[in-house]
Amino acid sequence: MKETYKDLDDLLNRNPKAKTFWDTLPEDRQFNVRQYQNNIHYDVDLRRYADHLLRGGY
Repeated sequence: MKETYKDLDDLLNRNPKAKTFWDTLPEDRQFNVRQYQNNIHYDVDLRRYADHLLRGGY
């Protein structure tokens, strides 16, 4: 079972792979993903939000 995180900050602090991915994102995308920080509980959530925003989603 995948580990669940409280929010984006918890994920970034405890999951090195997610942190590495985060660090590769442009600053504007990081800002936009942060709008959903309380909805991010898995590393896959982070990637989905980042991908969605890359394709022009809000």
